[in-house]
Amino acid sequence: METSYIPYQSIKCSICGNPMRLFFNNNALQLFFGCSNYKNHVNNKETFDVNEGLDKIKYCNYLI
Repeated sequence: METSYIPYQSIKCSICGNPMRLFFNNNALQLFFGCSNYKNHVNNKETFDVNEGLDKIKYCNYLI
């Protein structure tokens, strides 16, 4: 999605406002969305599973 020529709104972290990006959890073997600045979130780490994150992207880009 970062190489798309179509402008779109990314989902933002509710804690710091940075973009949420796709990560892979090697232990659980699953993809999830997390804050790109997660290392600075000491107590709260906002994450979404892939389906919830994609729904949020669709919503903020009015693709529902």
